[in-house]
Amino acid sequence: SNILCMPYLPQLWVPTAFSPNGDGVNDVFQPISIGIKDYELFIFDRWGQELFHTSNPTQSWNPKEKNPALNPGAYLWLIRYTTIQGKSKMLSGTVETVK
Repeated sequence: SNILCMPYLPQLWVPTAFSPNGDGVNDVFQPISIGIKDYELFIFDRWGQELFHTSNPTQSWNPKEKNPALNPGAYLWLIRYTTIQGKSKMLSGTVETVK
């Protein structure tokens, strides 16, 4: 058989909002990545306090697990990663939690 390997560019998709209300729909924040080998995700509140950190790209942030009284609003995320080509990158943005 013949095998064809197509090169692809690393991809990172980050949601802009989610609803951690326990209804089973869109309850967690989890970026999706392809072609990334080293990964760190940080979540901060509006005062700069770190709320979440992981180096596992399959681990999601469910704010209601540790803080059931978390208020809806904007939270800052920061992702540091290395592509499979060895390039180090950093992205940041905000995610909105809604009820």
